Amino acid sequence: MKIYCVRHGQAEQPEVDPERPLTEKGQGDVESVARFMGEAGLHIDHMLHSPKLRAVQTADVFAKYLNAGQVNECASLLDEENDVDPLISMVPAWEGDTMLVGHLPFMYKLVSALVL
Repeated sequence: MKIYCVRHGQAEQPEVDPERPLTEKGQGDVESVARFMGEAGLHIDHMLHSPKLRAVQTADVFAKYLNAGQVNECASLLDEENDVDPLISMVPAWEGDTMLVGHLPFMYKLVSALVL
């Protein structure tokens, strides 16, 4: 099993759009990385993402290029200020490769907890 931790692409500033969708550059960057991973033969069995628009847009692009199996919103666990322990407790039950799409500082904390 592999776990891919992804921060959403570059988003609009809140003053520009409170929903904070991906910028044109953010969309392009996500497309480039997702396409590269897909061409390298990566496949994702399961994807969890934050419900915030920028994370949903990022997850949608990765799902398209990586032939993601099951895609689920996991709002309460991937919020940027949450504790990582509830999500980490789910890891042993996962089968196959999983991608998590979220926000900082949560993703920093998650990666630190997973590798230590």
